[in-house]
Amino acid sequence: STSTYRTITERIAASGLALFTKSIDADATNSSSLSIPQVAFNSRAYALVTFPARTELATADDYEVQLTLFIQPPLPASEMPLRCVDNTARFLSDLGDVLVPLGNTGAVASTSPRTDIEQYGTRKCSLLGNSLAINVRPYHIPTAITSLSATGEITLRLHYDPTLRSEQADQVMDKLTGLRTTASCVYWDSTLGEWSRAGLRHISASTGDEQGSGAYVECVSSHMSIFAVSEVPADCRGVPLSPTVQKTEIDACGVGGGDKAT
Repeated sequence: STSTYRTITERIAASGLALFTKSIDADATNSSSLSIPQVAFNSRAYALVTFPARTELATADDYEVQLTLFIQPPLPASEMPLRCVDNTARFLSDLGDVLVPLGNTGAVASTSPRTDIEQYGTRKCSLLGNSLAINVRPYHIPTAITSLSATGEITLRLHYDPTLRSEQADQVMDKLTGLRTTASCVYWDSTLGEWSRAGLRHISASTGDEQGSGAYVECVSSHMSIFAVSEVPADCRGVPLSPTVQKTEIDACGVGGGDKAT
């Protein structure tokens, strides 16, 4: 039977935690779906973790570093507060009427400056790849550590399946707000019981080849947790919105016909 996860555990001296790098992979996947998001067909599930250059742990001489790559998602994908554009919810809208002069007569008329604007409704963003859990604890002590230093960040490279949703590849964009979708990292917030982007910073992403093989996201995190690749809302340039922002500024790229410089 197919394993639902793979775990590797390594004992590391405290002095060896700085810039510690470890990868984990699993067998090639036969299928990937929104209910079991993995990597593109016939690709290997893969993740790479790099610790920061400086760690500030002083509780033990040795530590256990454990990485777990989940083939079956251990947490509900439905608990996703982020909203992404939905290419099945397309509609047209008009800007509100404004008064415009009629020649030199002094008369004015009420009219919309722009009509038939292509817009899209939103839906819950979807997970697109395997989940990865990172745990660090003092050797033979069950207490987990949440971060390695006050300022150092963990670098994550996670593979995913870009074919599960088409909005990113098709570059679907709301022509009024500029809202788009891209792939980035999320983590499981055990306090809120939902996926979140708080404490994460997006570095880069690739959609891989034409079949999606080799697609990955690279990001950094200020803490350890369970991570995954997900769709996230992005601005009109495809840059992930700040975790505290749910929608992009109207006409941020001049998509509504205006110019934000004026």
